[in-house]
Amino acid sequence: MDFWQVAEVAIKGATLLILIGTTVVNVILFMRRRNDKRAKAIEDRQDKLDEKVAQHGVKLGAEVADRKEESALIKQRLALAEQAIKVMPTHGDYMKIIDRLSNVERDVASIDTKTDGMQETLNTIRDHLLDRRI
Repeated sequence: MDFWQVAEVAIKGATLLILIGTTVVNVILFMRRRNDKRAKAIEDRQDKLDEKVAQHGVKLGAEVADRKEESALIKQRLALAEQAIKVMPTHGDYMKIIDRLSNVERDVASIDTKTDGMQETLNTIRDHLLDRRI
């Protein structure tokens, strides 16, 4: 083999190596771009999700604030109800009132009986006085 044949084989080998190298570089770049597109798509999706989460976070924050206000109002109303309950009469108080009413009822019955007796006495005196006049 002379020099030119060796050079031709070397050039063909170098061409083949360049072709293989270019193909490998193209495949790597293709895969990288594809990964970059995927990464960009994932990043876009993440941005959209972050926006949605932020929107829902604002809504949830407003709802939490509303619930806190409602809770404060409920606590206030509960405190007022507890105060009202503290001054309300108990079962024992009602029983005392019933006992007092029973005593009053007995006293009224006694007074009624005495009044009836006094009425009879007055009627007798009146009849007697009227009989004397005649």
